Amino acid sequence: MVHLHAARTPAMKQVSTRRCDAYICHKLSSIFAVGLLFCLISVLAIGLTCSAQQKHACSGGSMQNPADCGIKITMNPPLKEENVFWVPNEVTVDVPLHLHPTIIVLQSEPTGTGIAEYEDEIKVVAEMKRFKKVGDYARFQTEVKSCPYGDTLQIYISTRDLQQPIGVYISPFECKQRASK
Repeated sequence: MVHLHAARTPAMKQVSTRRCDAYICHKLSSIFAVGLLFCLISVLAIGLTCSAQQKHACSGGSMQNPADCGIKITMNPPLKEENVFWVPNEVTVDVPLHLHPTIIVLQSEPTGTGIAEYEDEIKVVAEMKRFKKVGDYARFQTEVKSCPYGDTLQIYISTRDLQQPIGVYISPFECKQRASK
């Protein structure tokens, strides 16, 4: 049996090397594309997880830290270290638009009361149904003109998507009327 070996000329080696280089480049670009796609999917998954965690933190019910949901509550004049709630007082509640807020209710009651036992002691201080869009927030504002009943404020934020409102508690405080100018 005779084996014939074709001698490779420099031109044949060059064509063979080009094919190999093109093949390697094609494979590397495919690997790069898959890696890039994996990175993009990972970033998207992390973003969705963070969004779900934030939504879970805002799933309704009571909370002590509204910032966990991106909710900002400000009072003018502010509730200071001595926990004095001065009236008249402008209460502003900024709620992220992605929560789809519909109504904010301010209620007050004496410290230590339970809803089932003392429902008649819970008083609505203000309801805010209209908001102004400020950036990515819905801004609800109201003025509390006189001292509310009790020494605990609850702010309930109803949203389109949650069955229960988000409840924020501010307590206890002492209410004082500001002197007229």
